[in-house]
Amino acid sequence: MDFREYSTAILRNNGFKITKTRCCVLDVLAKSGSSLNAYEIAARAKKMKVKIDTSTVYRILEAYKKLGLVHFVKEQNGYLACKEFNCRNEKHCHHQFVCKKCKSVREIHFDDTDFIKSIKAKMPNFQIQNHYFEFLGQCAVCKK
Repeated sequence: MDFREYSTAILRNNGFKITKTRCCVLDVLAKSGSSLNAYEIAARAKKMKVKIDTSTVYRILEAYKKLGLVHFVKEQNGYLACKEFNCRNEKHCHHQFVCKKCKSVREIHFDDTDFIKSIKAKMPNFQIQNHYFEFLGQCAVCKK
C-alpha cells in the first residue's frame, strides 16, 4: 500500500469525501522529498492542471495533520507526507531529522515512553498533550 492508498482509506474511514483537490494535495506531498508550504502546494497543483487556492490547501493540510497523514516541519515551515505510515505506534511518527544543506526530511521512529515518563515525574502538575522533536544537521550524503 502506498501513501495515496493509505491516506484515501483514512479519509474515507473518517467521513471525508475523496475530492480532486484532496487527492491532488496527497499526490503533491507524496512526490516531495522535503516539506512544502501551502503556496508551494498550490503552485504544484496548478502545474497538474488542478485549480486550488491557498486557503483551501491550508484547510486540507489541517485535516491531514489531525488524521496523522502529514507532519509540520517547523524548521522549513512546511508540511511533509508521513511516508512511514505503517509504523505500529503512530504517536511517534512526528520526530524528524532535517538536513540543513539539501533540505531533505527523514522521519525518526523510536519509543520515547521513558523520556515522557521522566518529564511527567519532574512536572507532575502539568498535563502533556503532545510533543515534538526536530533534529537538525546534515544527512549522510551531504556530510561527505
